[in-house]
Amino acid sequence: MRCRLANLDLLQKYGANAWRVHNYQLEQMHKGLQGDLQSAQGQITELNRKRKLEQVRFQVLFVRSLFFFIFFFFS
Repeated sequence: MRCRLANLDLLQKYGANAWRVHNYQLEQMHKGLQGDLQSAQGQITELNRKRKLEQVRFQVLFVRSLFFFIFFFFS
């Protein structure tokens, strides 16, 4: 409700064109921020994939090392 009152106040104070320009500027800022968000989300997804890959690689190496240790220790 406050936003609506603020918009009506802007409309009365500065006229319809200034209000439209302000809304256009807000829309452009919103689009820019959405692009930034998508970019950041892509970077986060890529980082998480790399981390998961490293964790899986480490697990494989650990299991192999454990297997060889047990195999040679108990044979």
